[in-house]
Amino acid sequence: TASWDGKSYELYSTQEDSPESRPLGIRDALLLSISKKGEMALLLTPIIRWAETPGTLARVPVSGGAPREIAEGVLLAGWSPDGEQLAIARVTATGQQIEYPIGKKVFETNGNFNSLRVSPKGDLLAFTESPLAGDTRGRMTVVDTEGRKQVESRQWLAIGSVAWRPDGSEVWFSASGGGATGYQLYSMDLKGRLRL
Repeated sequence: TASWDGKSYELYSTQEDSPESRPLGIRDALLLSISKKGEMALLLTPIIRWAETPGTLARVPVSGGAPREIAEGVLLAGWSPDGEQLAIARVTATGQQIEYPIGKKVFETNGNFNSLRVSPKGDLLAFTESPLAGDTRGRMTVVDTEGRKQVESRQWLAIGSVAWRPDGSEVWFSASGGGATGYQLYSMDLKGRLRL
């Protein structure tokens, strides 16, 4: 997703062997995730402020086409390993909740989810959570598909995105404890052991 020269946001595709990007013909959309089956999860919204403004979740093939709307009030989404289901973070009347699959509430917060990923086996969800919307502080948490906490990091002064190690044994995330170092990449295993 990109915007140049004051134009609206648009989705682009780039091939490995060429520096040129081609538009996919989808405007005012934020790319959230791509499935292994070649389908994109998009957030359709007229104003994109990167995970602060809820929008309409839609699916569309990577090859392009018209997005198919599937859920409202969505902030984040990530595909299951088989490319069939989506985990989402959705705005509610009292805060935000994670659903996996869509419609099944797994976890909720009065704060704000910043990043969400499904484990390689599809049995766990990793996310970063801040106590307040717009707050940089936060924790990285792993829950099972019933919402039971498996592991949680300490609270960081600033926390960013989360990703699973390909074998599912660790979660990687960016965080800062303050000071001159800024954001650094950390790993936490499913027993809570942390390493830089």
